[in-house]
Amino acid sequence: MSIFEKGSLYVGTYFDIPVKIHWTFGYIIFYIIYTSHQDNMGVIGALWFGVFMMSLFLCVILHEYGHALAARRYGVKTADIILTPLGGIARLLKMPDKPLQELIVAIAGPMVNVVIAALLYLLLAFGMGVNPLGIDVENAYDFKDNPALLLSMIMLTNIVLVVFNLLPVFPMDGGRVLRSLIAMRVSKVKATLIAARIGQVFSAVFVVYGIYEGNFILALIGLFIFQGAYAEYRFTKAENVMQTTTIGDLGHKEYDSLQDNDLIINCKELIKYSNQQFFPVYSGNHVMGSISRETIAEAEDSLFYQPISILPMKPVFILPADTPWMICYQKFSQDLSDIILVSEEDQSTVLLDKWTFYEQMEQKKLIKSS
Repeated sequence: MSIFEKGSLYVGTYFDIPVKIHWTFGYIIFYIIYTSHQDNMGVIGALWFGVFMMSLFLCVILHEYGHALAARRYGVKTADIILTPLGGIARLLKMPDKPLQELIVAIAGPMVNVVIAALLYLLLAFGMGVNPLGIDVENAYDFKDNPALLLSMIMLTNIVLVVFNLLPVFPMDGGRVLRSLIAMRVSKVKATLIAARIGQVFSAVFVVYGIYEGNFILALIGLFIFQGAYAEYRFTKAENVMQTTTIGDLGHKEYDSLQDNDLIINCKELIKYSNQQFFPVYSGNHVMGSISRETIAEAEDSLFYQPISILPMKPVFILPADTPWMICYQKFSQDLSDIILVSEEDQSTVLLDKWTFYEQMEQKKLIKSS
């Protein structure tokens, strides 16, 4: 794996989950320098302030690991954890289907921060003999020669993270906690709609109060919450369609296929008269893989009398007609395959290519046309 991947810096893999830092995280360095200069901290003070900021982001990573490891318990994998200036993102491949499982996964992150705050409180109160809450606000970031103050600020910030994350609004953890509790009584889609509406009420309060008080950051947070609630509802509704709609009525009953010993020159002739973008390649009755129209067209002249099987192919999945759309979407979106052969009850197969599938998704407004 490259240390730079799609705008992120790869840090390492821990508990089989890659950790990456988004390039925008570099702004934190400028924030540390700017704040240190504004508050006249000096070089040593700036370094201590940097230690404080990095400690907070370590807590954020641990928070995300709370989600990821709880999800793993229910068979849900995490693609990676990405650290941004606004926090961390544990990219779960899906959320657990059962409400109780989603509740546990959602609350696991904030509980990590509760444990961190509790341990720091015990260390400060009983190990160092100081009052963890006795902070001089005017000198809250004067960490030089005062490790107790540093630990106290980390403790308090973890408490703030718990409170903020458990607000009953999307996309915060509290929104998912609320949804999972409601989903114990109604469907997930309806539970999401109710939770989203509650979140939008909160967002309206934030916006109005923020504008009234001249606190535009609070107003922006309100707008962020409103948009997050709307996006979560749309996503959940689309996910429900993808899980309840099957692929049996998709694809082409008549399609061209190739044999592994077909010469490339003959295959080039075939694509002149075929509209297919992808062709299954068979060895006898066994499907070997699929090859794209583009790959055939770009084959060099020196290969004309070679068998088509020497060209690169992708795997072909054979799935029953009652397979949910979600399974196909995962295989196509992860570029695992270009075509799926749908097995019908009469033992025949229907060819479903990824572009046909995406067109169907566009028609149902599950994705936007590019």
